[in-house]
Amino acid sequence: MKFFKIFLIISLTLLMITGCGLLELGSKNKSTKEPLKDYPQLSKKVKGTLEERYDHKFEIDRIAYLNQIDVYVLYCNPVDDKELEFRVKTGGKYGESLWDEYGKLRTDHEIEKYYKPIIKEKLPYKLVSNPNLATYTDWGRIPSAKELLEDDSQNTKIYLKICIFEDILEKDKERALTGILELMELLEKQDLKRWKIQIELYNEDFFKGIDPKWLMEETDWLSHDIFEVPDRYKDVIKYKDHYIYGAELTYMIKIDHKKYKDIERTDSIKTYI
Repeated sequence: MKFFKIFLIISLTLLMITGCGLLELGSKNKSTKEPLKDYPQLSKKVKGTLEERYDHKFEIDRIAYLNQIDVYVLYCNPVDDKELEFRVKTGGKYGESLWDEYGKLRTDHEIEKYYKPIIKEKLPYKLVSNPNLATYTDWGRIPSAKELLEDDSQNTKIYLKICIFEDILEKDKERALTGILELMELLEKQDLKRWKIQIELYNEDFFKGIDPKWLMEETDWLSHDIFEVPDRYKDVIKYKDHYIYGAELTYMIKIDHKKYKDIERTDSIKTYI
């Protein structure tokens, strides 16, 4: 009986130790900043596949292994554009295949380069803009902004989200509304399949001393991968919860191509607003 009690105690102790170990391992994601060293075969496979798909040179910045779902997430960028970071996923539900978002992000990147200077000209305020598009053409390659907006506009949808961190309706209403109207007129003339503008105005005082572009890039306000690599955002942990900023939204303007016709009949966006 005494031997059984000792055996039971030892067994329970080992179970607690190994159980805690499994729990700890299962709750953490492994990340590496030396992908070629730590995952040489995976890195070689991904680089080769991307370069074959897109006829471009790529490099891998880091790899995260999500052990809860057995998925590898590789953070990559074109060699000639380190700012254009995109993800490649494999393993788990993806199996041996590689899922990547480069084509979509590259096309969005071209649209951003086209629209952002126009938005800044029409609305010269402290803002962050996020142009997005959808194309219904099977290009078989990455199209240019010119092809999407001129050659294939009837198959292209544009969505412009603009976050402004100044009280423009209080201190510069006439200029601001004129700029919004000019932006709508531009989109209407492009003869797109569909367009939409969403303008969000935030409490100016709350955002003093904060660079909104930095904030959106470093938190999950405009991205969805903040929790995939937990240590990536340790320096901005106090900013990571974007919901606190949502509470500072003071006004929102949503206009699409259908509503534009009604605005046109009023002869003034001010009447419509």
